[in-house]
Amino acid sequence: MKNSAVVLMMLFVGAVQAVNIQFGPNGCTLKDAIRSANADAPRGNCSAGSGTDVLIAPDGWFVVLDSPLPTITSDLTIRSTSNADVVTISGDGTERILEVTGSNTEVTLQRVYLVSAFSNFFNGAGAALRVNDATVNLTDSKVSGGYVVDANGSAIAVFDGVLNLDNTLITNNETYSATFGLPTNPSVIYAVDASVNVVDSTFTYNDTASVLMNGGELVMSGSLVNEQINGVAGKGAQIHISNSTFQKRPSAYDELLLFFEENSSVTLNH
Repeated sequence: MKNSAVVLMMLFVGAVQAVNIQFGPNGCTLKDAIRSANADAPRGNCSAGSGTDVLIAPDGWFVVLDSPLPTITSDLTIRSTSNADVVTISGDGTERILEVTGSNTEVTLQRVYLVSAFSNFFNGAGAALRVNDATVNLTDSKVSGGYVVDANGSAIAVFDGVLNLDNTLITNNETYSATFGLPTNPSVIYAVDASVNVVDSTFTYNDTASVLMNGGELVMSGSLVNEQINGVAGKGAQIHISNSTFQKRPSAYDELLLFFEENSSVTLNH
């Protein structure tokens, strides 16, 4: 009995408790909230993080970036206070919004709108979100108005990681060409040797392929792809699509909404 009590005490002492970090009008900025979560220590006017932190903004809160946010290297959630509204994070047409890295890092964005993001050839793929060997979940969210110049992933890029979309809208993201020309198979979501899972989500009014899988695996269900150009494209990838709708919007482009090459494996069920 005594040994059991000691073990229980050690487990209790060693347990890491998650912390809610409130950001917004209280003077705690989103940048400092991420820094607090990464460091498990107070930064700026934000309380210290611990474990899997939850960064909470008031419903309807709007963040406009004038410089890059810190790269996220710690498990955390960013969300609005309730399902009554969202928290909007704008790249103001000049910044990538979020970058997440680390094989043991998992980030959830819930009721978050990522808008007006930007990246280019020098900053690399992924305007609104770049995932490096990490897991990111987007739930009840939206990615809109992102654009890349001479790069892939006008909304999101995933490298050797996991991206989960649930009830998320991806719309009005664009790719431009400047000095270096358009990338090969430009895309809205660009995934390299990654796992992408799409549930009950919508892609519409984007100007390139909704999802380009370069290796890796895509599982899509209950979703809508309503585009002018490629909907889903795969190169040497495993593709599983079920109970989803592909609609071609009127255009002068003679493009396929499903396009696979390089020994991709494709399963379609409805």
